[in-house]
Amino acid sequence: EIKDGATPSHGILTNSGEKKTRYEALRTLNRLEGRRLKVFGEGDFVRAIASRKNSEYTLLLANYDKNGNNEELVPFSFTSLPDGTYTLTIENIGGQIIRHRGLEVTNGALKRSIYMPANHIAVIKLELEP
Repeated sequence: EIKDGATPSHGILTNSGEKKTRYEALRTLNRLEGRRLKVFGEGDFVRAIASRKNSEYTLLLANYDKNGNNEELVPFSFTSLPDGTYTLTIENIGGQIIRHRGLEVTNGALKRSIYMPANHIAVIKLELEP
C-alpha cells in the first residue's frame, strides 16, 4: 500500500501524507539509471549497487548494522573509465552533498574512500565533464 490508513502500517506515506523512511529508500534506488554494473569487495556490513547511463556512473553504498556499531572507511573505485575530466558528487542521505570538479582520469581508474557511520547510505555519482 502507498499510504497508511488510520493505523500505521507498511505504506511509504503516513496517513497525513508525510514521507516515511521507505519512501526515501525507494527514491534513492530510483536514482540508479541505465545498465547495472558489477560491484566487487562488499563487506560484512557495507553493501553496494552501481549503474551506468552514458557517461554517468552511480554507486549506492549502504552500511547497515542492526546493532548500530559498525563504522568504516570504505574504499571505492571506478575502473575502465574513458580518460577525461570528471565531477565526483557524494550525497550523504539526510543532507550533506560534496562535489569535486576537475578530476583528471588518465589511466582509466578513479579511487577514493568515504567514511560510513553505522546505518548510513551514500550515493556517489561520477560524471564525465563536457
